[in-house]
Amino acid sequence: MLFGMKTIGINTSRHTVPGFDRFLPTQISSKQIQSAKFIVNTMPLTSKTSRYFNQDVFTAFTNQPIFINVGRGPSVDTDALKTALKNHQLSGAVLNVFDQELLDKESILWDMPNVLITPHISGGFSTYNEAAFSIFYKNLQSYLADGTVAVNQVELNRGLLNRILNIQVA
Repeated sequence: MLFGMKTIGINTSRHTVPGFDRFLPTQISSKQIQSAKFIVNTMPLTSKTSRYFNQDVFTAFTNQPIFINVGRGPSVDTDALKTALKNHQLSGAVLNVFDQELLDKESILWDMPNVLITPHISGGFSTYNEAAFSIFYKNLQSYLADGTVAVNQVELNRGLLNRILNIQVA
């Protein structure tokens, strides 16, 4: 359990990743996601993830989760998101990215009381430079040795990977 929550990851191979209690395949059913309390989207943008979060997904929720989007903007159908927020299929949203950057200044999302919009910047922490260099250095070593990337290799041809977190309160 992470933060006292049961974490469910979704990826193409259902391989395990530290910090998750269980994994589901990318083709999830509405029954598997309907009781989520939080949905965190961190997906890369591929042909399989474009508009992944659409009206069908949002209408499957029965628990009015909070939707957090820090993935790629076009992975979310913004019109479907607005409808889901208006119809209380979602209790709220925290949005860092949008299908159209910059978000139109006339968008209703700016004025919705259940929406928090954050600037589209990467987060920082006190040891960020050391952490980033550590990853870079490991990747540089492996690339020079055998042409591979040792850490955080993204395989876009595989689709969703392990990029969606479905976090539920235990």
